[in-house]
Amino acid sequence: MIRAPYRLSQALYPHFAEGAAIVNIASMRALMSEPNTEPYSASKGGILALTHALAVTLGPRTRVNAVSPGWIDTSAWVVSSA
Repeated sequence: MIRAPYRLSQALYPHFAEGAAIVNIASMRALMSEPNTEPYSASKGGILALTHALAVTLGPRTRVNAVSPGWIDTSAWVVSSA
């Protein structure tokens, strides 16, 4: 999940105008995990780290930010396998 935002930023950066912006989608799960969410939590943590690194590298010509949505109750969407 980290490769795509990085590769897109790398490929599109030469075409950005002054003041362009990159917005990555992370998650609060990167900072507050639940059991059995290790791969997802780690990938979202990687998005936060990538966002920070890109902001340092590309700024001030390009703004780089991440949005981290909060918890979403998906219990109503769980389908029983029985």
